[in-house]
Amino acid sequence: MNSALLEFPRQAPSTDTDEAPQVYMQGRIDNGVDVLQAYQRFGLEFPKHLLGDFAIVIHDSARQRVIAVRDQLGVQPFYYHLGSQRLLCAQSEGELLAHPDVTRAINEAVVAETLDNTTTTLTETLYRDIQRLPPGQLLVVTPDSHQFHIYWELPLYEPWSRATPEQSQDEFNDLLQQAVAARISGVEHIGANLSGGLDSTVVAAAAQQWLDQHRPGTKLKTYSLLIDSAWTEPEAPRIQSMLNHYPFDATLKRFTQAPELDWAANAKRNHSLPDHPIFTTHDLYLDPLREHKTQVLLTGEGGDDWFSGDDYLFATLWSRPAQAVNELRYQASDSWLDGVKLLAGSLGWPLLPGAMRRHQFEKRARPGYSPFLGHALMRRTGLEERYKEIGACGQSRSLARSTRAYQLHPASLAERFEMAHMHGANRGYELRFPLSDRRLVEFALRTPPGQLRRGPCNKLLLRGSGLLPENVARSPAKGDFSAAIQSALNQPVVRDTLNNLRIAELGWADQRAVTEALQKMDRGAPQAGILRLLRCLWLVFAVEIWYTCYIRE
Repeated sequence: MNSALLEFPRQAPSTDTDEAPQVYMQGRIDNGVDVLQAYQRFGLEFPKHLLGDFAIVIHDSARQRVIAVRDQLGVQPFYYHLGSQRLLCAQSEGELLAHPDVTRAINEAVVAETLDNTTTTLTETLYRDIQRLPPGQLLVVTPDSHQFHIYWELPLYEPWSRATPEQSQDEFNDLLQQAVAARISGVEHIGANLSGGLDSTVVAAAAQQWLDQHRPGTKLKTYSLLIDSAWTEPEAPRIQSMLNHYPFDATLKRFTQAPELDWAANAKRNHSLPDHPIFTTHDLYLDPLREHKTQVLLTGEGGDDWFSGDDYLFATLWSRPAQAVNELRYQASDSWLDGVKLLAGSLGWPLLPGAMRRHQFEKRARPGYSPFLGHALMRRTGLEERYKEIGACGQSRSLARSTRAYQLHPASLAERFEMAHMHGANRGYELRFPLSDRRLVEFALRTPPGQLRRGPCNKLLLRGSGLLPENVARSPAKGDFSAAIQSALNQPVVRDTLNNLRIAELGWADQRAVTEALQKMDRGAPQAGILRLLRCLWLVFAVEIWYTCYIRE
């Protein structure tokens, strides 16, 4: 299997110290020699000493066991089928479905979660015979048994760092440079997605700085879509500021409509759902990507997850009255009532009984369910009971920590990475995510919320990195791709499919609700929660295409 194991740019510690030695790797490892050396040295503890994005299988014939391991955040996909006689592993579901031991039996519970745009399961897939190896875990299989071992978890409840804002900013800048360098050193043809949001602009800027230092005169190739969205400010001015500030070799494409794909063929190639419209927009600059022979495309994925911060941080400032007063002032800049509500919520949260805190997060996990989800499917799969797993996020007495645990559920993170990986791999390049480097993630989760967000101004560390032009660093908006979903939904083949749903006959979707929503879109009638409705409508189409073209046939 492919193991994208990335170098750790520091000298190895001497053997006479207590610091755990690391395994240092550069670029892409295909022969697995370094992996085996790590395994021989550390045994089942070896994943703790690997840095980067990887999916690995080791056959240890001497001990009669197979070890399967996936990277900490699930950037590299890992699917498997464990039968009575054999273990099958692959990076796509289609490779496993080609084996006669693996059937296409449907897992309706995952279908329900997919249609509701909520993921709770770390292990299940759309197929009953195919499992997903959870991020940060390894699987040990012997002739008589199999066991899972957790070697890393998101440090959601670690104590906050005592670093000053200046110290945190310096550490972020250093880790960002390391994360970017680890993902492009040894790669000849590099590109970066430049959307105009803070995340992609910081990554592109750091990559160009690395090129200036290590490959003088080399211009980073950037790829941008100019999207006019009804929900955010225009991105073109921010992209242009970056082009004026850095010597990028830029490709700019004006987004007018989503690419019209053969969605059935796309689903068959994926052996799963068709590509999401947010990823298919990349196809608008696919020809330049191929012309430039781009091997690795950097993106800002992860910035929203790790560096946005949240509103509920008063409880972390109770011992610092001056900061708490300032934060209240920031939060109340638009409405004092909102500021008071946030203050009351943050300080009152620790006083609630544990059962009540869990109940609040169970309610947040299901904001009314998708209006297109079939009631019969909800009852058959016990969807409400499955969502109770998310209630565990409310265990912390800090509302800031509980909110962060809810937002960073590892199942939804891994699912996004898998979708991105599949899209790039099918087109001949690899997507890499420097802002989701393990070291940056650990740093972000121990950074006090007040250093990530101040009032409505989030991503303070990205803004203060010194990498961005002033107008980009001060921008209140982020890149938005909702127009891509709406455009895809307007394609004739998509409309025809949504108006004639076969999955409605199975009780999976409500045909009447889907038709009414499409009619309201055509009339331009306002609909509450329009962005969520667009996403849920697309998922209805995606599941319909997967079912009719890959299961029903």
